[in-house]
Amino acid sequence: GDCPWEEDLQYVRAVCEQLDVPLEVLPLQTEYWDLVISYTIDEIREGRTPNPDMFCNSLIKFGQFYQKIDPGFEKVASGHYAKVSQKNGQFVLERSPDP
Repeated sequence: GDCPWEEDLQYVRAVCEQLDVPLEVLPLQTEYWDLVISYTIDEIREGRTPNPDMFCNSLIKFGQFYQKIDPGFEKVASGHYAKVSQKNGQFVLERSPDP
């Protein structure tokens, strides 16, 4: 598959500039390779059909990413549709249908 990340990054930069929101890019290519791609290759070699998206979500998007960002960030925009609520002074990400 094709991953047009450079085009995506241009789009994100334009949106952030228009909204006057700071953008910080966090490179996680090494972690993605080590935790998702290597596992996927190993599973395929063993004749199994892995689900790399599941591991990307749990290990990268909601794992490594949150371990590496500045804990002072109040909110993070992932680009996904989300339902965010506040409970006991904490922001909570809840399941939300795509519009």
